[in-house]
Amino acid sequence: MGSDTEVESKLSWAVITKLTEEKKSAIQQTQKLQQELGLLRREKDRSAGFSFFIMALVGLLGVLVGYLVKA
Repeated sequence: MGSDTEVESKLSWAVITKLTEEKKSAIQQTQKLQQELGLLRREKDRSAGFSFFIMALVGLLGVLVGYLVKA
């Protein structure tokens, strides 16, 4: 009977090791996805700032043209 418990113990450790490796892999994948999401958010923020600059420039040009037409 001693050998049955040894086999069960070895199987248990094999399962524990496999699950630990899968957990570690899942954590690494989550961290990688979070980094990619952070990069995408930064790119989005930059493009939003650029479009605001364009909007302000067009508005300023509109005011300038309106002033010239009225004068």
